[in-house]
Formats: sequence, C-alpha cells, structure tokens
Amino acid sequence: DEKAVDANVVGFGCPALLSKELSESANSFVTTIISDSDMIPRLSGPSLVNAVFDIMSFDWIEKGLTDLHDGLKMLREKMLVKIPLEQVESVYEYIKQLLEKHIRTEIEQMGTAPREDVVLIPPGRCTHFYRDGNGVTGQQ
Repeated sequence: DEKAVDANVVGFGCPALLSKELSESANSFVTTIISDSDMIPRLSGPSLVNAVFDIMSFDWIEKGLTDLHDGLKMLREKMLVKIPLEQVESVYEYIKQLLEKHIRTEIEQMGTAPREDVVLIPPGRCTHFYRDGNGVTGQQ
C-alpha cells in the first residue's frame, strides 16, 4: 500500500541546486525564503565565475591613483628630509604610465570576457525579503 503524502515545504536560504524546470515543478509545494543579501541562494559555480570576472573587470585605476597621490603628498609632508615636488610628481607619473600600459588592458579584457549562464536556482517559488530604507519589503 502506497500512501500519498500531502506536504508543503518552506526553506530558508536554500542553495541554488535545481534546474529552472525542476524548480518550477515544485512551485505548488515548495517556497524558498531569501533574505536580503544572503548569498547562498545565489551561489553556484557559474555565479562564482561571473563574480570573479566582474571583480577583475572593475576599473580601479583612478581610485588607486588618487590614493597614490594622497600617499605621496602625506609622505612628502611628514618626512624630515624634504622630497622635491618634481620627484614626487615623477614617481606618480611613472606609476600612472605602468598602470595604463599593463593593467588597463587586462581590466578591459576581463570586462569583455564571456560570462557563464547561471543554470541553477533555488527550489520552488522564491520570496525575497529585502530592506528598502524604510523597513522590510517582500517580493515573489
């Protein structure tokens, strides 16, 4: 004798482990709750690869040059022996040229690298709760 089981499931932060078709087939009895910035429901091999490409394609050169400029300025002001301004500017320009020549092309290549298709998603119907600045809001 086989008995049918009528069950409903609520999962909290379930990992992305099903195909879209399999996940949709569970919509009638599985609800996955995703909390704001919880990364587990979004985590899969392809999403990690895409994240690496996105991070590596971030153009940080201008921000890095600003930090370098501020650091050289502070170094020049705090040193007991005064460093001529021309030497400080020379170091800045040298590093700027190196970054432009060797790093910028790498950043641009990462920006155009093909991204992976994200093929795994959490099971069932997903309800996403997130902070909206005034409180917590939900969306299916």
